[in-house]
Amino acid sequence: MQESLFTRRVVLGGLAAAGIATFGSLKGAAAQARWSLPPKRGFQRIEKGWIPLSGKVNLSARFWIPDGADAAPVGVVLEYIPYRTRDLTRGDDDEWGANLASHGFAFVRIDMRGSGDSDGVKYDEFETVERTDILEAIDWLSRQPWCNGSVGMRGHSWGGNACLTTAAKNPPALKAILPSCASGDRFRKDLHWVGGSPTMSTLFWAAMLKTVIALPPDPNIVGDKWSEMWETRLSGAAPVAAQWLSHQRADEYWARESGALEFSNIRCPVYAVSGLQDGFTNEVLDILALLDVPRKGMIGTWGHFYPGKGVPGPAHEDWLAEELRWWSQWLAREETGIMSEPMLQVYVEDAAPVQVAPADVPGSWITQPVWPERDVPPLRLHLGDGRLSDMPGADIDQTIPNDHIVGLGWREAISAGAPEDLPREQSDDDRYSLVFDGDVLDAPVTIIGRPRLEVRVKSDQPIAALAVRITELKPDGSSWPITFGGLNLTHRAGSEKPLLAEAGTYYDIAVDLKFASRRIDAGSRIRVALSNTLWPMVLPSPRPAQLVVRAGESSRILLPVKEIAGSPVPDPVKAEDAPQTEPSAVIEKVDRGGKITITKRTSASFVIDGVGTTAGFESEQIMQIDEADISRSSYSVRYSTSLSRGDWQTRVTGQVDLQLSASDFQISEITQAFDGTKQVFEKTFSDKIARQFC
Repeated sequence: MQESLFTRRVVLGGLAAAGIATFGSLKGAAAQARWSLPPKRGFQRIEKGWIPLSGKVNLSARFWIPDGADAAPVGVVLEYIPYRTRDLTRGDDDEWGANLASHGFAFVRIDMRGSGDSDGVKYDEFETVERTDILEAIDWLSRQPWCNGSVGMRGHSWGGNACLTTAAKNPPALKAILPSCASGDRFRKDLHWVGGSPTMSTLFWAAMLKTVIALPPDPNIVGDKWSEMWETRLSGAAPVAAQWLSHQRADEYWARESGALEFSNIRCPVYAVSGLQDGFTNEVLDILALLDVPRKGMIGTWGHFYPGKGVPGPAHEDWLAEELRWWSQWLAREETGIMSEPMLQVYVEDAAPVQVAPADVPGSWITQPVWPERDVPPLRLHLGDGRLSDMPGADIDQTIPNDHIVGLGWREAISAGAPEDLPREQSDDDRYSLVFDGDVLDAPVTIIGRPRLEVRVKSDQPIAALAVRITELKPDGSSWPITFGGLNLTHRAGSEKPLLAEAGTYYDIAVDLKFASRRIDAGSRIRVALSNTLWPMVLPSPRPAQLVVRAGESSRILLPVKEIAGSPVPDPVKAEDAPQTEPSAVIEKVDRGGKITITKRTSASFVIDGVGTTAGFESEQIMQIDEADISRSSYSVRYSTSLSRGDWQTRVTGQVDLQLSASDFQISEITQAFDGTKQVFEKTFSDKIARQFC
C-alpha cells in the first residue's frame, strides 16, 4: 500500500516525541523510590463511635487507631459515604482500617447524616448539609489527642465526589485527598447525563438510592429507638428521579455541589484514580489539567472499582503500598519519592476487554511525565464517502440511518466490569450506523487521550442526539469497541443555556469522546460510526431525527496517537468456552422493526462477619423500545435491600417506572418498607415532566 501521511505520522512519532516511557508493572515504580513501608504495629478498633456536630447531631463512625498514637499523634485518613460501615461496607472498612492503622495512620469511616446509624434524614444525593457536616467532622478529628492535625480523605464513587467537593472548601486540616471513580461536575460528568441526554443509569441509581437512604439503623448500636429513627428516615422519601429529569440543563441545582466549578479553591494535593471501563475516567485528566497543586493520576483497565480490586484486570499489584506512600508524603511529612515520579500512569489495552473476559486484559502500563501534553498535535482524519483519509475530499452529504436502534452492544455508561456489562463486538450496531473506515494500518497505532469529532451536521428535528463510536475493524470484519461519546444538539453551545436546533440548518459541532488507551493492530482499520441513538444507555430523543453529515473539509476525527510497544492480542474468547461467573441474568428479545426488550435481573445474599447480619440484594430492570416509534419506550427498575438478624427482619424497596412520549416523561416512584413480613411504609410520587431539551 502506498505510504500515507497517516502511516508516516504513526511511524515517526516515537516514544521520545510523545514523552512516554514504558515499564513492566506498577509494583516496580514503588520499588524505585528510596522508601519502605512504615513498620507494622498494633492498633485499636472502636466499633461504636460518634462524631458530634452542631445542632445535636451525631454521625456514627468506626475508628482504627494505631497503638501509641496518644503519645505520638498520627495522621488520620477518613472515608465519608452513606453505605453503612456497620454492615454493608464492613469488610472493606475492616481491611483498610487494619491496613492503615497497622502502618501508623488512624482510619475513620463515617456514615453520612441520615445513613447507617447516624442521626438525621437524607432526601437526595450530594446535599449541601453533607459538606457542612464533613467540614465539622474534619475539624473535630484534627483536634483529637491521637491526631497530629493532618487529615486526608479517600473515597470511591460518592466518597470520591465528597473528596473533591470538600477539598473545594479548603478546610485547613485537610492535607490531601485520594478520589476514586469520582466526578466534581454532576451534570456534565456524572452518571445522570451523557452529552446532555438522560441515561438509563440515572433510573437504576434512583431506585437503588431509595434503599440507601431509607434503610434502618442497627438496634445493636442505637438501641430501642431504631424503629423511631427508621420511621423518621422513611418520611424523607422523595422523588429523586423526577428531580434529576426536571433539570435538563446545567442549572443551579446541579451546580449546588459540583466541586469542579470551584476547582480553583482546591489547595491540597490530589491523587485521582479511575478505570477505562468506568464512567468517570475523564475527570482524572481534568483534575491534572485544571489544578495547580501537587497532583497525580492513574487510569487502569478496570471498571467502577478501587485500583487494588479492579475488574477487568489486571488490578494494581500493590495498591496498599501506593496509598501508604501518598499518605506518608502528606500526612506524616515524609519524603517518599512519589511526587518525583511521572504525573500520570495509564494502562494501554492491547484488546477490548470483552475479547478476553473474564481474563485480564493484555497490555502494558505507561507513564506520562505531565498532563496535558504540550505541543503534540492530534492525527486528523477527514470523514469522506465512507472513508477516513488524511486529506479532505469533496463535500458530500451523508445521512445517518434512523430506522433501527443502535446501542445494544454498548449499554452501560458506568460498568462494574462484569462480562455482560462490557461493550460487545460492534458489527451489529455498525450495520445500522453511518460508518467511516480508515486505511489498513501498516504498523500498530496507539490512542492515548480523548478523541474529538468535529462535524457539520443538520437535523430535521429541534431535539436530536449524535452518538459516536470508535472501533477497531479487524481483517475478519469484527469490530471491537475502543471509545464512545455523544452530544444532544441542543447543548451544542454549552449546557447552561441549551438551544433548540433549527430544522435544516447546518451546525458545526464538536463531540469530545471518552478517554481511550488502546493499541490497534497492524492490518486493522480505525472505524468511526455515527448514529442518532445509543440505546439503552441513553434515552432516545422525542422523535426519530434525520441527521445529515456534511462530510469533507468541515468534518474530521482528531485522534491522540502515540507509538508504544505492545503484546500479542489473543483470539476472542468464545461464549461457550468462557467461565460462567456472571452475577446477573440478561434476557433479550430483539424484533428488528418491532419491539426490543431487555430484562436484567441480579440477586445476592451474604452473612456479614462480625455482626451476624445477613444482607440481601435483588434488582430487576425491564427496558422496552419500539423501532417503529422510538418515542414509545418504557423503563421499569426495582431495587430491594434487606437486613436481617434473628428477630430483626427489615427490607426496603425502591421502584422507578418511566414512560416516554414525544412531549414528556411520565414517571412514578415508589418506596416501600417491611418489618418482617409486614409492610410498614409506602410512599408514591407521580410526575409528568415536559421534555424541553431532551
